[in-house]
Amino acid sequence: MIIDGLGLQLVRETYAGTKKLHFVERSKIKSIVINEAISCAHVYPYIAIITHDQSEMTLAFDAIRVKYEVLINIYRDAMETLTDD
Repeated sequence: MIIDGLGLQLVRETYAGTKKLHFVERSKIKSIVINEAISCAHVYPYIAIITHDQSEMTLAFDAIRVKYEVLINIYRDAMETLTDD
């Protein structure tokens, strides 16, 4: 979820059904990217958040595959909402 002016809230649901919230502050977001992951048989796109204080990217959707067209819309909305213009 994009929270205007504040950042991104990511919700993860565990196998037990509990939800874990992770909030990424707007000031810590260095970039949002669409990238491609490669497995033995597939190439699939994903969206990730790069922050100033972590060495690894944070995946927006780590348990599901989202179509490229949907990721483009999410990316545009996030950039429009989170960037200073």
